[in-house]
Order: sequence, then C-alpha cells, then structure tokens
Amino acid sequence: MVIVAQRNILLPSADRFQVFPVTRGWMGEVPDWASSTPYFRELVADGKIVVSESRRDRDLQTAHEAGAAKTRERRRKFEEGKAKEE
Repeated sequence: MVIVAQRNILLPSADRFQVFPVTRGWMGEVPDWASSTPYFRELVADGKIVVSESRRDRDLQTAHEAGAAKTRERRRKFEEGKAKEE
C-alpha cells in the first residue's frame, strides 16, 4: 500500500513490538502489519495519511493534494469554532 504522510508519524504494530517511522511529506509503501492497525485507519480517516493504490506520480500528487485540502478544511473549521467561543 502506497501512502502520503501529512505529518511525522510513528506507526506501531498491533503487538507494539515494531514501529514504522513516517516523516511528513513521505510517499512510499508501508508494511502490511502497519496498515492493518486501527491507529492507521484512524489516521487515514483524519486525513493525516492519504492512501493511494498506485505508484504513478500523477496519482500520488492527486492523493497528496486531496489530503492537504482535507487538512486545510479541518483547520478552517477548528479556527471558526475557536473564534465563536471567544
């Protein structure tokens, strides 16, 4: 599985004996044990990791841009909520 990381992340294995480090902006394949954890699925749902099934540059760039747009939208909503509290 090919991913694009939006943040610096440590992906632990299910048994917590292995860790796969991922740096911000990194594009590459992750081991199957790292992508099968609930933590990995949460990161994908949150937009901190974007999954691409293809290694083509165009597909990776599209996935990266989609993840960045999702992150910007989440940040905008956070800022709006913070401004309403004040």
